Amino acid sequence: MRATEVLTAHHDELRSLLAELARLPGDRAEERQRVLDRLVDELSLHEQLEDEIFYPSVTAASPMVAVAHAEHRYLEDQVAVVVRTGPRRAGFDEEVRVLTAAVEHHAGHEESEMFTEVDAKLDADVLDDMGARIAARLEKLRGSRTTQLRLRVKREVLRRTPGGARRPR
Repeated sequence: MRATEVLTAHHDELRSLLAELARLPGDRAEERQRVLDRLVDELSLHEQLEDEIFYPSVTAASPMVAVAHAEHRYLEDQVAVVVRTGPRRAGFDEEVRVLTAAVEHHAGHEESEMFTEVDAKLDADVLDDMGARIAARLEKLRGSRTTQLRLRVKREVLRRTPGGARRPR
């Protein structure tokens, strides 16, 4: 699979988690929390994959990389708002809707513009190789105890950080 196809499939996974979160009623807070935790993890992994592999490889093919980085910062801030609101509090559903719109904007923007440019400008073999690297890296990250610990710490920091998600990495 081409890199753009692998990333689109991951976008679809994020969309599915957001839809599941939106469908769960407020009286199922534990389930909502589990889905939210998975969503936070997958968004973090997605950003890491794009930053480590995809964006550096396509910067010359698409001027949209800088825009995508800015959108990642906004998504991270909105994720922090959703996490701090928490599934038991009033306003959670509205914050999930805002996050859903932000993720859809970002993913749709990449898919309709950046990925189209990249697919047109880069060789199919390069895109296939990059897709294999992204898929392998995602699998490795998901199976890594170190990554799981880092993601758990990140969720806790997001829950406890008042006034914004931005902090040193």
